[in-house]
Amino acid sequence: MCSQETAEYDFTVGGDDGYRLYIDDELVVDDWLPGAFRSTNYTKKLEAGVVYRVRFEYYQEGGNAGVSFVWKDENGKNDRFAEYLSKADLIVACFGHSSDSEGEGSDCSFDLPEVDKKMLTSVFRSKKPVAGVVNGGGNIEMQGWEPSLSALIWAFYPGQEAGTAVGEVLFGQVNPSGKLPMTFEKKWEDNPAYDSHHNPDGDKHVAYTEGVFIGYRGYDRLKREVQYPFGYGLSYTTFKLSDLSVSAPDADGAVKVTCRLANIGKRGGAQVVQAYVGKVGGSAVERPEKGLRKYEKVFLRAGESTTVKLILPKEAFMYYDVNSKKFVTDAGTHNIMLGFSSRDIKVQKTVQVN
Repeated sequence: MCSQETAEYDFTVGGDDGYRLYIDDELVVDDWLPGAFRSTNYTKKLEAGVVYRVRFEYYQEGGNAGVSFVWKDENGKNDRFAEYLSKADLIVACFGHSSDSEGEGSDCSFDLPEVDKKMLTSVFRSKKPVAGVVNGGGNIEMQGWEPSLSALIWAFYPGQEAGTAVGEVLFGQVNPSGKLPMTFEKKWEDNPAYDSHHNPDGDKHVAYTEGVFIGYRGYDRLKREVQYPFGYGLSYTTFKLSDLSVSAPDADGAVKVTCRLANIGKRGGAQVVQAYVGKVGGSAVERPEKGLRKYEKVFLRAGESTTVKLILPKEAFMYYDVNSKKFVTDAGTHNIMLGFSSRDIKVQKTVQVN
């Protein structure tokens, strides 16, 4: 290869399985081991007009085959990708993990793959609105790129009709109504399981120290700000929740909950009414401040409203007592909270449970 100008150049090479990079017969990247797809960065100053011998070697041991080789001027003076994208009105950037970097039997990085981070750098240089479509089985650290997006679709791994589904949402043919089944933390250290997820002493035993405070319940306990809470999801319309009514427990201990849900936006769509229950004033044992006990997905046309009815059985107010080895109820005041995510409670009322 021959560089057009003297500058620092970034090389990003990766593979599944082993790979190594030579420049002028000097081994500069050496990851000659089997494993899932990963990548390595290397920076070298290249002189204009000088011809360099570049050799990239790769081997495949088993499973999926994947290899990548990318190089660019570190200063980005000749970012032709960004120059080309600047001609667009809107950019749809698809990135994230795949079977090369995330799968069974191996841990994936909480960061985006390096190739994707470099791609996004060029995309944002175009100064055009960017809609991001992210693939991944869970959260990915996004502080460095999410604020620069105009829209974000978390596609997870949607299968062979992914292009059709994402396209229909992007172009407004379908009004999205999906809700996050987990909490997305701002950084990995924020996760309640952070201190116990890995195996610090190498004995291949992991202690699950978070106990019942997993997911949103752990974030609530820690009073920790999150990126996107459990149950979160946007829509092309707007919903209003009001007129909450909570009955006293009936003979079976069940509580009837009703509320009014209205679509006050300009197009039809679906919303998920989420009902959380929490004990007021503490409990005999330490418990989460609230837990999801019921939910109802409701479709409404623009301007339409309806009454949503939820039945919370006696089990909604119970927890497992390890001493008596059975489910028990703490008598007293319980808070009934209705909302559109674990951090977006719209209406709430209390009820006395015996």
